[in-house]
Amino acid sequence: MSRTLKQIELGSTVWLRENDTDVDYILTRKDINGVELLRKRAVVARRMNPTNTTVYDGCEVDSWLINTETGFLSRFSQALLSNLVKRSISTFTYGDSEYHWISRECYLYSYGDMFRTTPNALYPEVNVVPALMVNKGTIDANSARITRNEADTENINAWLRSAYSATNFWIVNVSGMTSNDSATYTRWLCPVLNVSPDTIVSDEGADIIYLLPEEKPRAVEYYSKIGVASVRPSIGCAKVDTSNLTNTVIKVTNNYGDAVPIWQTVQNGVQFEFTNTEKQTENWELGIWFYGETPNLLNGYSEQPQLLFA
Repeated sequence: MSRTLKQIELGSTVWLRENDTDVDYILTRKDINGVELLRKRAVVARRMNPTNTTVYDGCEVDSWLINTETGFLSRFSQALLSNLVKRSISTFTYGDSEYHWISRECYLYSYGDMFRTTPNALYPEVNVVPALMVNKGTIDANSARITRNEADTENINAWLRSAYSATNFWIVNVSGMTSNDSATYTRWLCPVLNVSPDTIVSDEGADIIYLLPEEKPRAVEYYSKIGVASVRPSIGCAKVDTSNLTNTVIKVTNNYGDAVPIWQTVQNGVQFEFTNTEKQTENWELGIWFYGETPNLLNGYSEQPQLLFA
């Protein structure tokens, strides 16, 4: 019986085809933003930046991971690429008092993903280590975080996307514990892919779970908290610049922090009134969701959506 990726349990091993080789990934997270697959072994060793600058957005590693011509994503078929979806991920740059959001289909995990047992103001992610424990058959968090090199011959130091200081990024070291290194050092990469939950996998009962993507329009998706307000905003305007996207949808909410936020669909660049008047959190938490499809399987593009208020 056929099934989809959303039916697979956390901690399962899922095999993806990279060029002509099947490679094992760990299913680490499932939520409304997609299914995350973490490469079980590191792929290459690279520097984060040519200078000791700890901004992840647009750094050498970030640019290489998302490049479909010569970077990491060039290893995959068009069918698989068309099943990737963008996820809003947080980045923490040293010296800031809060995290920032960027949108990616492929990325490195953050310090919060790997080392925060509970989210906090700077690392809002839910920890994925429990899924790693299941996959590796251990109850020790450090053992679960240990990553091997591509040849599976030794434990390695692997980059995380979060800044430790103005010059150093966090890493997972050879013992699975936290450490840090200068951005110009060469360390290994463990890419994460965010995949559509509806992607087809091996039939139920199969000994090995293979990802079997069917080619479909590539999706561009953005989902994020925008900010907070003590007084309920009544009138707003959502704006997003796009290229090569169709079937676009923009939704906004003013109770993002509630267990079940109330979303309303709005038009791009057109003023609207918030319809929801209730919240469970102390402040009004504002969020935006954007979705679009590319009609010809080429890369679509969208700027980070903006939510403006009158």
